[in-house]
Amino acid sequence: MISDLNLPVTALRTPAAEPPSSAFDACVSSKNRLLMLLSSAFFMYYFALIVGAGWCRSLFTLQVLGGMNLGTVFALSQYLFVAGLAVVYTRRMKIIDARIKGLAATRSVGDQP
Repeated sequence: MISDLNLPVTALRTPAAEPPSSAFDACVSSKNRLLMLLSSAFFMYYFALIVGAGWCRSLFTLQVLGGMNLGTVFALSQYLFVAGLAVVYTRRMKIIDARIKGLAATRSVGDQP
C-alpha cells in the first residue's frame, strides 16, 4: 500500500506534462485540416456516384467507349481520385513531419521528459 511506503504525498505525484509548443500545435492543426479536407473531398466524390446512379440514371447510361457507359467510367474514376488524394496526403504529411522533426531536434536532451 502507499501508506506503507512512508513517503510524503508530494513525492508520489508525477510532474505535469509540459504543454505542447504553439509550433507543435500548428503542426497538429495543419494535419487535422488536411485530414478533414481530404475526407470531405472523398465523401463528396463518393456520394456523387451514389446520387448520380440513383437520380441521374439517364446521364449515367450514356455510352462513352464501346460497352462502357458514363456511370462505369465515373465509378472507375473513383480509384484515380483516391490515388490522387493519397499522393496529396503523402506530400503534405512529409512537410508536416519535417516540421515536427525540426521541432524535436531543437529540444535539448535535458528538456525531454
